[in-house]
Amino acid sequence: MANQNTSSQASIMRPRSIKAIKKLIYTNLTGDVQLAQLLGSADSIFHDFPMTEKIVHPAVFYTIINEATFPYNENDSNSQITEVVFGIDIVDDAPNTERIDDIDNRIFEIFNGKVLKNSEVVSKGSCKRTFYTQFYDSEIGVWRTTTRYTMVTAPI
Repeated sequence: MANQNTSSQASIMRPRSIKAIKKLIYTNLTGDVQLAQLLGSADSIFHDFPMTEKIVHPAVFYTIINEATFPYNENDSNSQITEVVFGIDIVDDAPNTERIDDIDNRIFEIFNGKVLKNSEVVSKGSCKRTFYTQFYDSEIGVWRTTTRYTMVTAPI
């Protein structure tokens, strides 16, 4: 009877690790002292865009754009990896792009080419920046830098 419980537990796939991945992104952003100094505070880092007009600039927003979880060993239902594309947007109401460029450079240093890890997930290989654009949004009067990063993670 004990063998049945053990085998049935082994066939249960681990839950998706999307919450752990969001936490990994957030803690890497908020835990960076240089980024907090550039922003004026780590309180200027948000998951997605908050529903408020009273955001202090500059500000950073991150969100999961795309996620796919699949087994990496077809013979082991407990093995899974998650490929994630996450976006980081930086907005600033400064008259030029100097400050927003400094913030983007710091975020690039935090993520690009790095293996990221927390107590729940680890990136398999390094995180890579796959998209960048910058423009002035005249409707709301801010400079905006939009980037995308890709990483593959596995539960620890």
